[in-house]
Amino acid sequence: MYNTFGSFKAFVLIALMTAISGCGAQKFYYMPRVISKSSVFDKTHINVDITSTADTTYFKIHGDDIEIDFNHTIIDGRIFHDQPNTFKGIGVHIYDSRNVIIKNLTVHGFKIAILAENVENLKIINCDLSYNYRPKLYSKWDRESLSDWLYYHNNEHDEWRRYGAAIYLKNCNNATVREVICHQGFNGLLIVGCQNAIVENNNFSYNSGLGIGLYRSSYNWIRYNKLDWNARGYSHGIYARGQDSAGILLYEQSSHNVIGFNSATHSGDGAFLWAGQYTMDTGLGGCDSNRFYRNDFSHSIANGVEATFSINFIIENKLNDCRYGVWGGYSHHSTITGNEIQNCDYAIAIEHGNHNKIYDNRIANCPIGIQLWQRKTQPSDWPYAQVRDVSSRDYAIVRNQFENLGIAIEASGTDSVHVFENSVVNVNTVTASPEAPSVFITTDPYLITADLEVLWLNPWRDPSALRADILPYLKPPIWRLDGMSVDFPYGTLRGREYIIINEWGPYNFQYPNLVLRNKEDISDQEVLTFAVFGPEGEWSVKSIQGFDSITTTSGTVPDTLIAYRHLDSIQSELVLEFTGDSFINQFGDTVQQGVPYALRFIDQEVQTAWDVAFFQYDTQSDPLTNPESFSLAIAGVPLAMEKHENLAFRWWDEPKTGVPADQFAVRATTDITTLAGEYLFQIESDDGIRLWLDGALVIERWDVHTPMIDEVTIPLLAGRHHVELEYFEATGLAVLDVTISPK
Repeated sequence: MYNTFGSFKAFVLIALMTAISGCGAQKFYYMPRVISKSSVFDKTHINVDITSTADTTYFKIHGDDIEIDFNHTIIDGRIFHDQPNTFKGIGVHIYDSRNVIIKNLTVHGFKIAILAENVENLKIINCDLSYNYRPKLYSKWDRESLSDWLYYHNNEHDEWRRYGAAIYLKNCNNATVREVICHQGFNGLLIVGCQNAIVENNNFSYNSGLGIGLYRSSYNWIRYNKLDWNARGYSHGIYARGQDSAGILLYEQSSHNVIGFNSATHSGDGAFLWAGQYTMDTGLGGCDSNRFYRNDFSHSIANGVEATFSINFIIENKLNDCRYGVWGGYSHHSTITGNEIQNCDYAIAIEHGNHNKIYDNRIANCPIGIQLWQRKTQPSDWPYAQVRDVSSRDYAIVRNQFENLGIAIEASGTDSVHVFENSVVNVNTVTASPEAPSVFITTDPYLITADLEVLWLNPWRDPSALRADILPYLKPPIWRLDGMSVDFPYGTLRGREYIIINEWGPYNFQYPNLVLRNKEDISDQEVLTFAVFGPEGEWSVKSIQGFDSITTTSGTVPDTLIAYRHLDSIQSELVLEFTGDSFINQFGDTVQQGVPYALRFIDQEVQTAWDVAFFQYDTQSDPLTNPESFSLAIAGVPLAMEKHENLAFRWWDEPKTGVPADQFAVRATTDITTLAGEYLFQIESDDGIRLWLDGALVIERWDVHTPMIDEVTIPLLAGRHHVELEYFEATGLAVLDVTISPK
């Protein structure tokens, strides 16, 4: 199987076992080993049952001056392709080494495809690391699940590893990652404690977390990468959250990085930068002096660029069709110049920022162009606000082009806003101070224009030029003559309406898909509009249940169809059959041309009618420390009662008049009628929850926690069943969301 057997330091175990499946024998190879010399593999496909190995790392690489050409060998850890949340283990672990080259490798089905720790001068080249771990998402078409939110804020003890990645680099200086693909995973590349990396010509797109993430990593070059559709938490026209997904993320003292010529569109944020917990706790440091140059961060769910608590340079980027083009909370001494910002709700928004320069941007077709403000007070126990200047003041807004806006500049409670030589076309209000007076200065900001000697070229004027007077600012050169084109192919569907998220992440339009696009009530009917996306082919209705009628029963892809059902119809299913070109589905499986493929829409939530009672508790009846007193409290007279068809609540404040925002409890009951079969009971909660079915406790998470999902599948007989729950909220956000549906 290998050309160079002497290249292995140790063959720990070679075992060949056979697992019998319904379609015949499938071979699984268990070969943990350490490679310590240069090697060239024969091309092969290795199936690995990582759950059966004592060591969850498949290959280990350790040594200096090693080049390993895997020759397009595939290491595949997928036992159940359609359950990527079960993938675990590490495909390749490189550690404590120097001058290592890994190339021409494919890894599927692991928690982390390639992990490198303490490796100097590592090169990872021309690898396919798609179809690795990703969690199941619980947000639905009509409501968001807060359990899907990510939390990258802490990684001092490798907390990021719980999320998995195609590549995880830790303490690897002078690394190169080039021509690597990662689709349909969680995170593409995570860089922790690394300096002087070159990350170029990669495609980390269609993942449910990050394209690239940096933590305590500085002086890195990230250029000519495709980082599109790294998204979650979005249902077009219903909710737009992003849930801290991003094309590129810089966290916790990641400074002096240059990010240029990348496409990071259709993501939660295009670029997401946060100074870090150290800065929050001390007021020191930041994610400073990063340069975002000539990237396309358009069609972001939340922000094209979010850069906070730091000094940064946002230069000549495209930031179109985002909620915010730039969100710069607490940014100071930063430069935003030469950017194209169109069709956003807010082009640039900065709270508590100062000494920022905003010039030579084109801002068009937004309700508000630039919004600046500050709150009256800051938390008295927040060190950052005690150490740093958090006032909103000293802005230079110079030579911008404002077109088709409601308000060009809205500043509240902001001092010394220099507004000079801007172009204004079709703007209702040029300057406004709706919340608190601001000081606008229209004379030449001489102290600021002295810093504007370098005139950045606006991409909307001449996108092809590279001005000689800006190049010294970006040394060493950021551009490459052989940099990969990150432009979209002709015909690519662009815009936030094409961010389509299912339970495994963003849709890549490469496989056939039936997508619910709209739902509305008209008279006594519910009207559902569907789109059929995918490769060229034909579709036809295979089965339909619970719908009264449908506008068409066959067509070609792409297509639209409309289905009608009565408002009281709660169990509906529509199945289409696609026949057409070959494709690769979202789990990496190839479906050959002409093979029928089923597309399903299922809406079968069991009808409920909840009686809901609200109670208050205190330290004497705390559900965790005094459970008996708590039981007595919720058996008494409630503060309020109401009826709900569904329990689907996110309470940020008091849940009902007369009920406190914190330290309240809920007791709710309903009866359901089911056919015989298996049913999924799913609860999202923050905080404690208990659920009984016909008197038996079936779900319990009786503690204080962030939003989490609990679910259980239960076989039920046909007939009527009684459901009861108890819930308590301690402090902060309260979440209670219950669904019951046929499995």
